[in-house]
Amino acid sequence: MNKINRIKIDLQLLYFLTLKEFKLRYKNSFIGYIWAVLNPLAFASVYFFAFKLVMKFDIENYSMILLTGLFPWVWINTSLSKGALSFVANSGIIKKISFNYNMIPISMIMHDFVHFLFSIPILIIYILVTGMDLHFSYLIGIPILLITQIIMLIPFVTILSTFNVFIRDVEYLTSVALSLLFFLTPIVYPIDIVPEKFLHIYMLNPFVYLIELWRELFLNGKIIFKNVFIILSVFVPFSIICRKIAKSQYKRFSEYL
Repeated sequence: MNKINRIKIDLQLLYFLTLKEFKLRYKNSFIGYIWAVLNPLAFASVYFFAFKLVMKFDIENYSMILLTGLFPWVWINTSLSKGALSFVANSGIIKKISFNYNMIPISMIMHDFVHFLFSIPILIIYILVTGMDLHFSYLIGIPILLITQIIMLIPFVTILSTFNVFIRDVEYLTSVALSLLFFLTPIVYPIDIVPEKFLHIYMLNPFVYLIELWRELFLNGKIIFKNVFIILSVFVPFSIICRKIAKSQYKRFSEYL
């Protein structure tokens, strides 16, 4: 089978797996996809009340800072937590059919990618309602950042889902790590308030670069190409390595699933 045909088959498989995830996740749900927007909006309201109204954070455009941090974080959080479980959750398919198993965790990313698309109009409407400036750079920046985030998430879900087949503690470790990273990433606060003496350690967190990309784009209409380059230069080779590790373990799946 040549590469073009293989890519076509993988894309078709990815489509059907993503569609399956949509149907499963919102089975018997009354409002379905609306939860994709309601969830981060609810959290944003709580954090706005806690930090802005109770703790009196004197930060300009704090509500927009919250939204531009929470929306991409929900995509990250759900993709990694659901992605870590993806091989175990789809063990029935894996045992019966031989295919490119890596499409299973990637389908989790694509499912939450579609969710994230629903949040973009919310951000734009909020910008219009509050009188902030819309920028033409959104037309270029949003596609660039979407692709960048997908590329960044692929190696994480690939390696987490693979290791979780053999060591089920991975799903719990992932949950704990995401809880810690939430506060170690500038989601509910701007990066400016991080003390300079901790900044060199703080910047080791790769999600800092991603959240700052979204925030700078929607707040100021700027694309931080330096951050895009850093993410791609690290995560493209990392993705290749994770893919090779995962592929080498596929033959052992039947023993553990």
